[in-house]
Amino acid sequence: MPYSSDFSALGLKVGSKKFNDITKKIQLDVQKYLTWKADHANLELDSNQYNLMLKYFGISDVLKVSINKLRESELKELEQEILFQYNISLDKRIIYVKHEIERQLAARKNWTTINRMMTNFDKNTPTLQEIGSVVGLTRERVRQIEKKIFSIKSNAVSGYRLEQVFTIENLRRNIPLLMVSELNNKLLMLFSQAGSKLIIQNSPFILSDSHNDKFHDLKRIAEVLNDAKKINIDTLWNFFDSFRGSRDEAKYKELVVETIKEFYGFKYIVNNTLFKSLSKPNIIYELVHSEFGNNFAINELDIKKLEIQYNQITGDALFSNGISSDKKRLLNNSLLRFSENQPGLLYIGSGEYEDDPSDKIGNNLKKQMVEFVNDSLLSMPSIKIYKVFSKFKNQLKDAGITSPNELYCQGQFKNVGFRQKEM
Repeated sequence: MPYSSDFSALGLKVGSKKFNDITKKIQLDVQKYLTWKADHANLELDSNQYNLMLKYFGISDVLKVSINKLRESELKELEQEILFQYNISLDKRIIYVKHEIERQLAARKNWTTINRMMTNFDKNTPTLQEIGSVVGLTRERVRQIEKKIFSIKSNAVSGYRLEQVFTIENLRRNIPLLMVSELNNKLLMLFSQAGSKLIIQNSPFILSDSHNDKFHDLKRIAEVLNDAKKINIDTLWNFFDSFRGSRDEAKYKELVVETIKEFYGFKYIVNNTLFKSLSKPNIIYELVHSEFGNNFAINELDIKKLEIQYNQITGDALFSNGISSDKKRLLNNSLLRFSENQPGLLYIGSGEYEDDPSDKIGNNLKKQMVEFVNDSLLSMPSIKIYKVFSKFKNQLKDAGITSPNELYCQGQFKNVGFRQKEM
C-alpha cells in the first residue's frame, strides 16, 4: 500500500479525511483483487486499456496520481482489480444497482411507497401533497425524502459505474449515439431517475461519451428541434450522420427520423421535410411546388396523383365522398386561400400562378413606385395597377417583369392604395 510520503506531493495531510478516503479506496480495490485472484486466470492489461479503464471508471485525478506512486507489485494488483471490475457485465451491474436501491429504500419506512408513487410515469403522477396524504407525511417532508431517494439512485449508478461500462461497450462497437428506443428499459429507467449525464435532457438522445466535443452541439440541436415548425430531413441527417458509427446508414436514418418525428411532435413528412402542422391548402401547395415550383396552372395538375399523395401523407381523402366534378375549382380555391400568406406565390388569374417578383424589383425601384402611388393618392381615391406599370414600364422590363399581373404579389404594395384585383 502507498506510504505517507507518496501523498506529500499532493499536499494531503496524513490522517485528513481526503487522505483516509483515498487510502481506503486503494485498500478496498486491492483487497477485492486479492480475494478474487486465486480463482482466476492471469489477465493482462496493456497501457492503452489501463488508461481507458482509469478514464471511464471515473477514477479521480487525485487517485490517479496516488496510483502512479504505488510500487510496481501493488500497481499490478490494482490493474488486475480494474480489469476484474471491467469484466462484470452491464446486465449484472444493472441487477446490482436495482438491488442496492431497493435495499436502501426498504430500510426506511414509507420510502419504497414514496419511490413507487414518484416514479409513476402516467399522466396522473401524484403531487407531493397527494403522496404525503397516502403515507401520512407533510408535503415538505415528502420533498426532502424524494431528494434523498434521488441521491441514493445517483450514488448507486455511480458506485457500480453503469455509465462508464455502458460507454465502453458502445465505444467498442463504434456506436457513439443511441436513441431511447434502443436502450434497455431497466437501464434507461436507472439513468433517467439518477439524472445521468449521458442523456440529453428533454430529448430522445443518449450520447455514450459525455466528454465528446459534440455533446453541447447535440443539446443545442435538441433545443432547435423542440422549437422548429419544420425541418429538412437531409439537413438533419447531415448532423446525425457523424454519430452513426458502424450502423447501417439507411436503417439508422429511418430510426433517427422516426424517433424525432414522434418525440418532437412532427406530424407530416412532405417532400423530405418534417412538419409539425399543416393545413390542407399547405399540403396541396407543398406537393404542387415540388413538381412545378411557383409557376403552374391548375389545368396542369394531375388530380388523381394529388389525391393519392395527400392520402399517403394524412390518411384522409383530399375530396369529400361523392365529389366527381369541379375538383380543379376546389383545388384553386385552396391555393388562393394559401397564396394570401405565402411569399413567393402569386395568383395571376385563369387558374395560373407565378413567382413573386418582389426580389426582382429591388429596394430602390420599390421605393420609387411606393412614392408614386402615395403622391397619386393625394389627389384621387385609388389608382389602377396598369398606370403604375406604365409609369415604370422600362425599369420593370429591365427587371424581367413584363406584365401588370406580376405586380399583384402579396404584400408588395399591400398598404399603398391599389385597387384590389378581382379573382
